[in-house]
Amino acid sequence: MTEHTPEPWDHFGPIIHRNGQHIAHVCADVIIGSGEMGTPEQRANTLLMTAAPALLKELKHLVRYFDQLTINDVAAAKAAIAKATTPFQGEVSNGKNNQDRQ
Repeated sequence: MTEHTPEPWDHFGPIIHRNGQHIAHVCADVIIGSGEMGTPEQRANTLLMTAAPALLKELKHLVRYFDQLTINDVAAAKAAIAKATTPFQGEVSNGKNNQDRQ
C-alpha cells in the first residue's frame, strides 16, 4: 500500500496542503455575499480531511497500547471509576435517595 502524505496537513479554504504542496481540494460552493467558501458541511469535511493523518497516527498508537491490556485491566479501571464516582450509601443524588434506586 502506498503511504499517504505525512503530517502536518493544513488548509487554505477548501485546499488541503502540506507546506504549500497541494494534497486535495474539497469541492465547495461559493456562498454569494457571505465571504465564506462552501457550506458548513463542506468546511467540516475540509477540517476532517486535514486532521486525517494525525487521527490515524493517534489511533495506531492507541491500538498498540490497548492490545497490551487484558480484560482484568479494563475491569480494574471500571471498578476504580465506579469507586470514585458512586455516591455514599444513603446520600441524596439528583433529588433521590440512593436507597430508592435499588
